[in-house]
Amino acid sequence: MIFDGKILDSLKSIDLSLQTIFQAAPLNIKEDTEKDKLLVVQKQLQRIREIVLPITKKIQQDSQLKKTTILKINYDEIITILKQLPFADGKSTLSDSITDKIYSYIMVLYFYTIVNESLIRLSNGYETQRYYNNVKNSLSSTLLYGLQTTPQRGFQFVRRIFPMLREKGKNLEDLMDDLRPGLNRLFMIKQYQFVGLVPNYKVFFQLPQSIINQDITNHIDDSGVLLKAWTTKFGELVTNIEPNPNATIERKMAPFKKFFQFVSSPSDVHNDMIQLAQLTKEYQTEMHPLAQLRKPNRLTRYWPTMLLTLLYGPSSIMLLWNSRMDILRFVKENLFEFMEGLVINWCWVPMKNIWATVKHDDSSSIAVMSHGTLDSDMNSLTRMIVSFVLENSSSSSTVDNQLLVQQVEHGDLTQFMEIYENQLHHPMKNIISGGLVRSLLIQLQKTKVDGSLALNGIDKMLKSQQLVFSVVAMSPAVLIIYVLGSSAWKLIKLGTLWSRLSQCKDALSISMNNVERILNYFDKEECYTVNIDYHSEILLNQGLLSMEISNMQNLGRLIVPGSRRNEWNRDVEELMDMSLGKNGRLNVITRIHNVYDKYIL
Repeated sequence: MIFDGKILDSLKSIDLSLQTIFQAAPLNIKEDTEKDKLLVVQKQLQRIREIVLPITKKIQQDSQLKKTTILKINYDEIITILKQLPFADGKSTLSDSITDKIYSYIMVLYFYTIVNESLIRLSNGYETQRYYNNVKNSLSSTLLYGLQTTPQRGFQFVRRIFPMLREKGKNLEDLMDDLRPGLNRLFMIKQYQFVGLVPNYKVFFQLPQSIINQDITNHIDDSGVLLKAWTTKFGELVTNIEPNPNATIERKMAPFKKFFQFVSSPSDVHNDMIQLAQLTKEYQTEMHPLAQLRKPNRLTRYWPTMLLTLLYGPSSIMLLWNSRMDILRFVKENLFEFMEGLVINWCWVPMKNIWATVKHDDSSSIAVMSHGTLDSDMNSLTRMIVSFVLENSSSSSTVDNQLLVQQVEHGDLTQFMEIYENQLHHPMKNIISGGLVRSLLIQLQKTKVDGSLALNGIDKMLKSQQLVFSVVAMSPAVLIIYVLGSSAWKLIKLGTLWSRLSQCKDALSISMNNVERILNYFDKEECYTVNIDYHSEILLNQGLLSMEISNMQNLGRLIVPGSRRNEWNRDVEELMDMSLGKNGRLNVITRIHNVYDKYIL
């Protein structure tokens, strides 16, 4: 929470003051009365520190977490401690000094409870108000709300009328006299005010919706009045809280008295502390008016769904049970076998191919033709041409076999083509003798060799890109597994399949805009000095500002990396430093934008 830093600083200041008091305390205390008082005070100091230490540890731990929680303080224990403390005699003794610090500890606990409970309950209250506004602005939501609240309305009506019916001697006329004021209020809705029968049937059919709208409007109006009053009180408390740790208890207590609106004698500090403890205890209970400001409970909102479940649930369960074999087969074929094929065929096998490619394993090479085909075809062509040239040459001794082999391997068939050209002069003769047919078959082998060379080039290109092909083949499966794993993690951890990061960023942007907008309402620098009498509008804006800054801090915890979370908390808490003034706090907003925009945008 935004006041955690201030609470920790106050507790540390009290600790240092206690150390100073004990260091300056005399070694021997001669008065027996003072000794007895000191023993009692030390015992109560130990008890109050046992309450304070868990809160200190909790605040320090929460500074590193995304979400924070509030500890409930046992104010019955605090009231017991206060009642057992001896009254101060005004002699500035050691026991009186320690008692003063115990009071300071308790004042910090009051502040911890009130501000944190106020931030949570006011936020929930404004959320409830938005809920009713959304219901009012939608016809379907309005009708659904009317259906949801019908049993509750009926129960309240029966509970009200049943005692009247049980009263002896109560006749129908007396009963109608008792119910008539409520009926008159019921029918005085918007512009409608009915006496006797309703002459217009259209108005009669609009009556249920008007009743529901009036109920929603009443909730909105009542919650608006309550929220404005308590937001103003909260803003006044935050504004007038005493910043000086060495101030008197009376000055520290004054903002809390004003918050709870009770007046007592300035000299009766001890009883005032007990009364404040009792009021703070009541404030953190669920019976407080702010705690009662909430949406309809889950039973009210979901009883139609529960009723439909009870009506159609058994038949649906029997249908599912009778179709269990089909469902199991469907799950097996479309889930388990799918995942098995996805992992084995599209992840494991490509991974093996990638590993084999990295090791240059020839058995995993991609090829269009068989290994060694080109060499065998080329050797066969070479032997054919050499034999043909030797047989058809005028002098076989003049033919250099090694030179001819090299020429054939390089694609030079000049000697063979000269013989072929001579054979074409007498085609019929050479066909009958078989020489021309042999030449044509050799050229066919040459064409096959050329095709093998082209395929060999393709094989080399595939082999050079084999690793790329393997990675590309595995990428869709890896992407699917990553999406499924992320969805499962979000479902387990967050309770939803969709990430709320974008929603948090939008909400944080709105909250930062609201903070800057509210700050602009403070036109005078003097409004930020302590002990200035704020009028209600400024106090209301201060309360709204505190809520928006708290909301801004909580949203930022979800977005900013953990390594910079302490820095984020420090910068946001500076917005609550009234000594900076309006321009100073606007500069803090600018700094937050400059530093954290890469996480927020």
